[in-house]
Amino acid sequence: MADDAAHIIHLVSDSTGETVNSVIRAALARFPDANAEAEVSVFVRSMPALDEAIAKISARPGLVIFTLADRQLHAHLVGYCRDSNVPMVPALDPVIAGLASYFGQEAAERPGMQHGLTTEYFDRIAALD
Repeated sequence: MADDAAHIIHLVSDSTGETVNSVIRAALARFPDANAEAEVSVFVRSMPALDEAIAKISARPGLVIFTLADRQLHAHLVGYCRDSNVPMVPALDPVIAGLASYFGQEAAERPGMQHGLTTEYFDRIAALD
């Protein structure tokens, strides 16, 4: 790849993409001279949605950074990347594995849970009112 050509980075998320975008922004700050272009696929919660993301990756190969809670979608994307020699980084896997070990329990597979409308959320909104 020529020095002036953009390096493609695919960001794949089963929610809004906020987490994976935060990770890539923080990481890219360490590479001020890098020319990177993001291809974003959000709300990837079904096999057809993942197939669309994979089509984007296939059309413009590059590094894949992803956050997918669903084990089947996660495994499918990992398998595709491995079989296609596409570099990939499951952004949250090491942290989730560490927490699962520390807490002694399995992680939930529900995407977007950090955006959930919980009792705590409604309490904060009520306090603002």
